[in-house]
Amino acid sequence: MSDEKYLKNRNGYWYFYRRLPFPSKKFHRVARKTTSLKEARQRRDKILAKWDGIIVDVNEAQAVMALRNKYVSTVNPEEKEHLKDLIQEKAEDLAVEKGVYDLLQTKDVDELTEKQKEPINFYKIATNRLNPLKVVMGPWLERIPHKGTRNDYRLAVEHLMEHFACVEEINHDHAATFLKQAPTYYDVAKPTVAKWQSAYINLWKDLGKDYGVWLNHSIPE
Repeated sequence: MSDEKYLKNRNGYWYFYRRLPFPSKKFHRVARKTTSLKEARQRRDKILAKWDGIIVDVNEAQAVMALRNKYVSTVNPEEKEHLKDLIQEKAEDLAVEKGVYDLLQTKDVDELTEKQKEPINFYKIATNRLNPLKVVMGPWLERIPHKGTRNDYRLAVEHLMEHFACVEEINHDHAATFLKQAPTYYDVAKPTVAKWQSAYINLWKDLGKDYGVWLNHSIPE
């Protein structure tokens, strides 16, 4: 690597500057706050090492997801069984690599800190045991034919994402609290929140989740 690759000097200070991975067209810029090229190179190399690790993680997750999607769409029983075994093997490899395999066999996960849960959540997302709202919203909306409904549902989920990251975080009590506070919090009328509730029920059904968490709630005027 050349001495100044991904580095730019402005007013005597070095910056890390690199285009984000495809398909993003944006750049990632970090002020190094140093006038020393040697120190800037060292800091750049640390960023790149961390960045490469993140990209590897993403590729691993996408590989498991691709296998799972192929499994869902396959009609040949023998191929389906083979893919099922392959997904299980890849998922276990991923859990071992992230250092969470033993924890996944116990009930101690809830006692961990949020930082300690990060690799576990990464594994669960990769193997479809967690459904991030940000990830599942797009494909679900594409299957809704009416543009107006899509826009309404998109807004509903975007508001929900301000409070929750994953579908699995939301239980009946969480849903009740959200629907109760939404009219005041977002300054909207009861029928609007009722429409959001319909969107959540629809999404949970689409994911095969228990949509009962969104039923039997009262929405204040």
